[in-house]
Amino acid sequence: MHSLAISFLNFFILVGLLVYKLRQPLKNFVQMRHKSLREEIQAVREQLQLASGKFEEYSKKLSSIDSEIQSLRSQLKDDIAQMNQRVLVEAKKASEAVVHDARTSAQSLLSDLKADLYSDLVYRVVSRSELLIKERLTSDERVRIQQEFSKQVERIQ
Repeated sequence: MHSLAISFLNFFILVGLLVYKLRQPLKNFVQMRHKSLREEIQAVREQLQLASGKFEEYSKKLSSIDSEIQSLRSQLKDDIAQMNQRVLVEAKKASEAVVHDARTSAQSLLSDLKADLYSDLVYRVVSRSELLIKERLTSDERVRIQQEFSKQVERIQ
C-alpha cells in the first residue's frame, strides 16, 4: 500500500504541477479560443444578415418577375397586332398599286392594239380598194382622174 500511496502522491503532485504550470497558458488558450469563436459567430451573423437581405431582395424580384413576364407578353402581343395591322395596310397599298399598274398597262396595251388593228384595217381596206379600182378602172377614167389630180396640184401651187 505504501507504493500505492506514493503513486497517488506522485500523481497528485504531477497534476498539481501541471495545473500550476499549464493553468495560465490553458487560460490564455481558452480566452483566445473564446474570443475567436465570438468573432467568428459575429462574422457569421453579419453574413447571415447580408444573406437574408439578399434573399428577401431576390425573393421580391422573383415574385415580381411573373408580373414582368406577363407585362412583356401582353406588350409583345400588342406589338405583334400592330405589326400585323401595318403589314395588312402595306399589303393593301401594294395590291392597289399592282392593280392600278395592271390597269394602266392593260389600257396602254388595249390602245396600242386598237391602233395596230385600225392601222391594219386601213391598210387592208386601201389595198383591197386599190386592187378593186385597178380591176374596174377603165382607161378613160384613168385619164380623167389624172387630169383632175393635175388641176388640184396646180391650184395648190
